Amino acid sequence: MKAVVWTDVVQSLWMLSGLLAVVILTHLKIGYGKVFEMAKLTGRTEFFRSSWDPTVRDTLQAYLIGKFFGVEGYAFGCSQNFVQRFLSCRSLGHAKAAGYMAIGWLSIILMSCLFTGYTLVYYYEKCDPAAAGFLDSTDQLMPFLTNFIFVEYPGLSAIYISGAFAGSLSSVSSFISSMANVIMTDVIGQRALKLGKVKQVLLAKSLTILTGFVCIGFAYLSTLLKGGVIEVVLSIGGIIAGPIYAIFMMGVFFPLIEEISAFRLLSGVAVCTWCYIGRNIYATPTEIVENSFRIAVNTDGCTFENGTSFPIEPVDPEFVENSLILSFYHISYHFIGTLGFTVTVVVSFLTALIVMGKREFHYNKKQRDGKLHCFVFSDLAQKCGYKPADFWYNSSWDDETHEKIIDEQKKEAFTTDF
Repeated sequence: MKAVVWTDVVQSLWMLSGLLAVVILTHLKIGYGKVFEMAKLTGRTEFFRSSWDPTVRDTLQAYLIGKFFGVEGYAFGCSQNFVQRFLSCRSLGHAKAAGYMAIGWLSIILMSCLFTGYTLVYYYEKCDPAAAGFLDSTDQLMPFLTNFIFVEYPGLSAIYISGAFAGSLSSVSSFISSMANVIMTDVIGQRALKLGKVKQVLLAKSLTILTGFVCIGFAYLSTLLKGGVIEVVLSIGGIIAGPIYAIFMMGVFFPLIEEISAFRLLSGVAVCTWCYIGRNIYATPTEIVENSFRIAVNTDGCTFENGTSFPIEPVDPEFVENSLILSFYHISYHFIGTLGFTVTVVVSFLTALIVMGKREFHYNKKQRDGKLHCFVFSDLAQKCGYKPADFWYNSSWDDETHEKIIDEQKKEAFTTDF
C-alpha cells in the first residue's frame, strides 16, 4: 500500500509540473492578462451558466448535482481505492486531513487545467487544428500546442506529455491494485485464505497482471465511443459509480434495506448502460445541440504548408428531430451517475417496502446505533402505514446470540493453515 501511495505522489507531482510548465511559459511570453481577455471575448469565462434542462452538457446544476450524486461523491465517499488509503492512515483525524488536502490538491490541478485551456484559446482562436482536420481528435490539441510553444526549449514538451501519461498511470495503478484486492477478498474469499503465503502473493500478482491486460483491452475499445476522453471517462465511470454510491448511502439512511434490495443496484447499472449505448448509436437531436451553449470555433486563419488558406465550406448539419427517448439518451454525461443513483435508490426503496411485511428482520446492536445510521427509512415507513416497532425494535435474536454467531464465523474464517 505504501508503494502505491508514493507512486501516486511522484506521478501527481510530475503531472502538475507539466501543467505549470505551460502556464508559466505562457505568462512569460504573452502575459495571462491577454490570455484571459481573449477567453473573455470568446465567451469562455461564463462559470455560472445555469439551466435545469438535463440535456445541457455543462451547467452549474450538472456540476453540483451530477458530481455529488455521481463520480465525485462515489470517489470521496466509498470508492475502494480512496477508502483503502483512508484506512491506511494512523487515525480518523489523519484520514480527514488527507481528504481535505486532496480537495485542495485537486483544486490546484483543475485550475492549472483551466489556465492551459485558456492558452489553447489564445493560440487557436482563429484556427482550430481539430476543426481544420489537422488533428484526429480534440484530445490531441494540448500535445500539439506543447510542440509549438516549447520548440525553443528542448525537453519541455516531453515533461508535459510524460506528465499527462503519469496522470493516467496514477489512476490506472490505483484501480489495478484495488481490483486485485477486491477479487482476492470478495470473489475468491475463503479459498484464498487456505493457500500458503507464497501462493497468495503469487495469486495477487497474477490478478494484478490480468487486470492490467483488461484495462489495455478497454483502452482500445474506447476508440469506438463518441466524445472526448473526459466525456467517455465520466460516462462509463458514472455507470458504475452512481449505483454503488447509492448502496452505501442507503446503508446510512435506510438501514432496513437488506441484501436482496441492495442487489437492485443492477437496475441502476442496466438503465445507465442503456442510456450510454443509446447516445453512442443515435445522433444528437438538433434542438439539444442548439441549446448546449457550445462555443463555435474558427478556421478562418488556417493555412496549409504551401501557403493556401483553409477552404471555408459551411455545411448545414442534418436535422434530427427530438423525442423523449432521444432526450433520455442525450442527457448530460455529468448526470449519468446521478441517473444510476436515483434508479437504484427508488427501486431498492420500493422493493423493501413490498417485502417488509412478509419477512422477519433481525438487527444487531450496531445496526440500531444512531452513530452509524440515520433512520430516515423508519420515519418514511411509519408514514406509509408500517409500525417501526413491528420490524425494527422487536427481534427474535438478542445481541448476545448475534455476536456469538459472528464470533464463530470469524474463528472459522481464520483457522486456516498457511
